Amino acid sequence: MNIVLICENHKFVLNEECPEVHDVTAPNSARETYDNWVLSNNKAKCYMLANMSDILRMNHEEYETVLEIWESLRAVFGQQSDQCRHEATRTYMNIKMKKGTSLKEHVLNMINTIHYAKVHGGNY
Repeated sequence: MNIVLICENHKFVLNEECPEVHDVTAPNSARETYDNWVLSNNKAKCYMLANMSDILRMNHEEYETVLEIWESLRAVFGQQSDQCRHEATRTYMNIKMKKGTSLKEHVLNMINTIHYAKVHGGNY
């Protein structure tokens, strides 16, 4: 999802708060900033909801901002990633070359384990 938001220049809605709503007497630049944020938030929300399963979509349609959806998804799936990273790190630390296994197989197995941990946020 990060790739789509970055490509479409909408990722800032995950990092920036919604600007305050200004009345009609506000300068045009302030109004444009607010309108651009709302437009980007709505597009990013559509991208996210369109790529979810029906059950997840129904649970997240009520959220107003992409950040709320993002935090909800992290709460549900983030712990799994932590658990996977811990498991991969533990596996890597305890991996031993089995008798009769080629060095190439062993190294590839270690590389795969490290890659799996990196995907889930490990630092190696």
